[in-house]
Amino acid sequence: MMKMRIKRSWYWLAGIVTLLSVGCTTAPVQEMSDARQAITAAHEADAARRTPILLDSAEQSLQEAQQQLKNYYYTEARKRAIVAKTQAVQARREAEAQQHVEQQHAAQLAIAAARHAIEDAATLKSLPRDTEDLLSSAETAFQAGNYVLAQKQAESAGQQAESAINQAYLEKARFLINAAKSRRHLKRAELDNLKEAEAALRKQQGKQAYQLISQPD
Repeated sequence: MMKMRIKRSWYWLAGIVTLLSVGCTTAPVQEMSDARQAITAAHEADAARRTPILLDSAEQSLQEAQQQLKNYYYTEARKRAIVAKTQAVQARREAEAQQHVEQQHAAQLAIAAARHAIEDAATLKSLPRDTEDLLSSAETAFQAGNYVLAQKQAESAGQQAESAINQAYLEKARFLINAAKSRRHLKRAELDNLKEAEAALRKQQGKQAYQLISQPD
C-alpha cells in the first residue's frame, strides 16, 4: 500500500512538471506580434531613413525569432522577439527625436525668411495688415513647441509679404516702363532694357522688371 501511494505521488509530481514545462514552452505569439507592431511603428516614424542601423537590427532579430519559432525553439524565439521589440522601440524614439529637431530647424528658417520679407515689404510700404499678426502667431506656436504649425504659419506670412513686394515692384516697373515708352529718343541699350523689362512685366516678375527698367544708361 505504501509503495502504491509513493508511486501515485511520483505520477502526480511528474504530471505537474510536465504541465509546467508545456506552459513555459508555448509559442511566443504575443511577443512576436508586439515585435512586428513595434517595427511597423518605427517605419511610420521614418526610422528607415533616420535610424536605419537600429531598425535593421530589430528586423534581423525578428527574423531570428521567426526561425527559432519555425524550429520550435520557443524560449529562444521569445527572447529574440523581445529584443526585436526593444530595438524597434528605440529606433522609433530616436527617429521621432530627430524629426522633432528637423521640424524645429525648418520652423526657424521659415520664421526668419518671413521676417526678412516683411521688413522688405514694410520698406516698400506694401505690407498687408494681417501679415505681421500671422508671423506673430507662428512665433507663438514655435515657443509652444508646435513646430509644424509654426512653419506653416510663417510660410504663409512670408508668401503674403513676397506677394506684396512683387506687386509693389510691378507698379514701380509699370510706371517707369510707361515713362520710357513716352520718350521719343532712346539709346540702343535703353531699348534693350525696355524690351526685357516689358517681358518680365508680362511674366509678373516685378523686381526683375523694375531692376531692368531702372538700370543706368
